[in-house]
Amino acid sequence: MRRIMLKTILFTCLLTAVASPAVAAEKAMSAEVEKLLNYARVTKHHEVLAKLKGDWRGRGSLVNTEGGAAEKILCKASYKLILGGRFVEQQTVCKGAGFSFDGVGHFGYDALSRTYVGTSMTTADSGISTLNGVMSGKVITFNISHNNINLKKRVISRATLTIEDNGAHKYEISAADKSGVMKPIFSVTYTK
Repeated sequence: MRRIMLKTILFTCLLTAVASPAVAAEKAMSAEVEKLLNYARVTKHHEVLAKLKGDWRGRGSLVNTEGGAAEKILCKASYKLILGGRFVEQQTVCKGAGFSFDGVGHFGYDALSRTYVGTSMTTADSGISTLNGVMSGKVITFNISHNNINLKKRVISRATLTIEDNGAHKYEISAADKSGVMKPIFSVTYTK
């Protein structure tokens, strides 16, 4: 009987010695996973972008050439939530100002950098534009890095996206002219 009890006690001690590091490693991994998931969560910032979900019609203007007059354009935009509401995928078609162009974009909120981020591509350019911005009130102000075919290099423009509580929104872009002065080149107001 003593021998059986001694074996049981030794076996229990051995299991405890082996299991303790495994339990500690599991807890450490669990803390890492929890930290990762904290940055992947859907936040109030994602919910702001979610207001864009649906189909929208837009009216606005586009300055097609530097120094040219603003011309009327009509746009249609469709937004859908992707990746569990962490990002918005946008598809846009605009006509007017002497041509038409299509565009796609992906927008989200990066919890680590605490900025709104995105990419966009259009048939008016062969490059991918990247966006990075912050929100103040209902307005997200983006810096856009994109190709400028006149300068033959990448440049930074500014955009604002104003989102109303009902999802109606206005998107405006300003770009630097040859002298470096920022001027409005694109403005569209979207409603249902």
